[in-house]
Amino acid sequence: MQEFLSTEHAAPAITFIALFICVTIIVVGCTVAVQWRKLRQAELTASLKKQMLDRGASVEEIQAVLQASEEGGSVPRSAGQGAGNQLN
Repeated sequence: MQEFLSTEHAAPAITFIALFICVTIIVVGCTVAVQWRKLRQAELTASLKKQMLDRGASVEEIQAVLQASEEGGSVPRSAGQGAGNQLN
């Protein structure tokens, strides 16, 4: 090992290995972060559905709220009137 480290090929090899390790850590970290976000988002969606069902919201109202949250818009008046009063 010490013979290899003393050769002129050691620096590029060590650089390549260090770069490979860094890229691997970044890829694994990004993958974990994305999957964790998806899990958390699914938990929040399930919790919202359960709360709305517990409060007596209809399927149409739940669909309208979920669709609006996916689109980033607001809940239509017709769908949000019954659920909005019960959620407050």
